[in-house]
Amino acid sequence: MRLDERGARLTFRLLGPLEVVRDGSALTLGGAKQRTLLALLAARLLGLSDRLFGELGAHVEAIERETHLRAVAALKRRLGEVAFEAAYNEGRAAGLESLDSAVNRA
Repeated sequence: MRLDERGARLTFRLLGPLEVVRDGSALTLGGAKQRTLLALLAARLLGLSDRLFGELGAHVEAIERETHLRAVAALKRRLGEVAFEAAYNEGRAAGLESLDSAVNRA
């Protein structure tokens, strides 16, 4: 969640349908390029979250794992296998500081 220049609450939904919500209302996203950039960010976030779950030894419930796997499959379809793997691996290699910086620039 972020605040825009007017102080409105922005929520970036990256798993499932890619969307941005401002104060409860979905915004119209641009074309394919904008959605692809959001998908790349989502793939990086998935890579980082998988790494953090592994490092923390966190348990993921089966139903949450199924949701995760569906989101991964959707991102792979949108980006293609090679681009998804590249973005996912960047996320796994990133530190929290670099990811926070990337999200704040988006």
